[in-house]
Amino acid sequence: MTKLAQDDLAASRDARKRLAAGDNWWDLSIGQSWIARKNLRARAAFWYRQIAAELDGLHRSIVEKRIEEVELAALAAQNLSPGLSAELFNSIEFKLLAKRRVDDQINFDWGLAAPDSTLAKDNFAIRWSGVIRAPQQGEYELLVIANSGARIWIDEKLVLENGNLASRRTGARVPVKLDPSLHSMRVEFWDNGGAARMKLLWRRPGTVKDAVIPASAFFHEGLVEGP
Repeated sequence: MTKLAQDDLAASRDARKRLAAGDNWWDLSIGQSWIARKNLRARAAFWYRQIAAELDGLHRSIVEKRIEEVELAALAAQNLSPGLSAELFNSIEFKLLAKRRVDDQINFDWGLAAPDSTLAKDNFAIRWSGVIRAPQQGEYELLVIANSGARIWIDEKLVLENGNLASRRTGARVPVKLDPSLHSMRVEFWDNGGAARMKLLWRRPGTVKDAVIPASAFFHEGLVEGP
């Protein structure tokens, strides 16, 4: 352990040593009690985050998987689980709650069908709530493609509201600044009739393509229960 700590102190001066330090802490965590394993892997992740961007191939894949494992464990300790809490309503005024469930992401195209057996085909609403975690700091561009209307709040601030998205085939966009910390998020969608869809995408910093926000970015608190 003493030598490992000495190597840890020296790692800040050498990229290869940062990777080795992360590997050493991770290997040491194997077979330890859960609290020791948590702390040792947190230290490993500290070094892995500094070197991940410089790796490629199998090494990068292993490091990114280990970082994700540590971060998911930290979120679970905060009673946060993957996905967004979804409330389904049989009215566009967000009344008459019909069901609660968890959705991995917001990427739906129901067409003329009902989005759930508890809802009618038209005049329904869905509210998603939880937190969003961005993979990197910077300015993102959120894109909503929906029929009929939608609102989005981030950190309790209304950042987008449009009641007639059906008339905008390319959707509505809004720039938002995000970082890897957790940001509260609430999304409301309502359908007045006709074909229904609701998709939430983003354009990450430094990119030119829109992509559906992945399930790995969303978390919700506690259990989602009935009705």
